[in-house]
Amino acid sequence: MSLESSLERIAVALEQYIAMQNPAMSDAPAPEVAAPVPLVVPASVVSTNPVAPVVPIVPAPAPVLPFPGAGAPQVTPFQDVPGLVSYTMQAYQEIGPENGAKIQGVLSGLGYNNINDVKPEHFAQFYAQIEMLKSGG
Repeated sequence: MSLESSLERIAVALEQYIAMQNPAMSDAPAPEVAAPVPLVVPASVVSTNPVAPVVPIVPAPAPVLPFPGAGAPQVTPFQDVPGLVSYTMQAYQEIGPENGAKIQGVLSGLGYNNINDVKPEHFAQFYAQIEMLKSGG
């Protein structure tokens, strides 16, 4: 079977499919299609050694921290700036000065230079990131 005859059969099949999907758009009768020709694979192409299927490796999705106002609100042990400061000081004492210095990086990542400027809509993000620092993350 030649490439040209294969392309011709495909074109005819497409025309028939389109005619079946949109009968109002097709005024011409559907062209006749020759009976399908069975595909013959030469024996030299067929392998007798079974090959294990290739399974793609899909990395696990990274955890996503919820943003304030999206879904269920995350509960924090503080509800105001003085509570936030108290929680942060306690966290600093728990993780020590070396890791405690990373708290400033959390503040900077949220767009703040001073802990007293953190807005309530960022409390949940701040809390989640500090908890990650406390757990060694």
